[in-house]
Amino acid sequence: MPHISMTARRSAAVCTGALLLMSSLAACGGSTDSAASTAAGATSTGSAGDTGTATPAASATPAPTAKLKIKKNTVSPAKLKVSPGEKIQIVNSDSVTHELVDSKDKITSGNIKTNATGALTAPSKAGTFKLVDPHHSATHLTLVVS
Repeated sequence: MPHISMTARRSAAVCTGALLLMSSLAACGGSTDSAASTAAGATSTGSAGDTGTATPAASATPAPTAKLKIKKNTVSPAKLKVSPGEKIQIVNSDSVTHELVDSKDKITSGNIKTNATGALTAPSKAGTFKLVDPHHSATHLTLVVS
């Protein structure tokens, strides 16, 4: 009787287990790729039984939908209506750094350097918020969240 090493026996057992797992998944109409991708939070494209390709889940951070422009110390538009939590893009076309702040409600755009773009997220609660640049009082915005 030939001698089979312990390593060879273990390898055979692992291969047999892997084959059984793949067979049971195939019988259910799934595959190891799509099952692992779906478990990792990705969505699978294709029909049932098709291995398809995994597509990453949607990002939690929404793309900016509202836009503001700052030029000559003026925000345009001066009054902006947005939805709660909406992201607002701010383009600073001025020759100085600007910041829009509502210190009462702790809303801030942070510093937006000259010829740069920044962002601001609208509060999650409805209301009217007055934002001003603390260094340039002529630069102000009325933000209406509804």
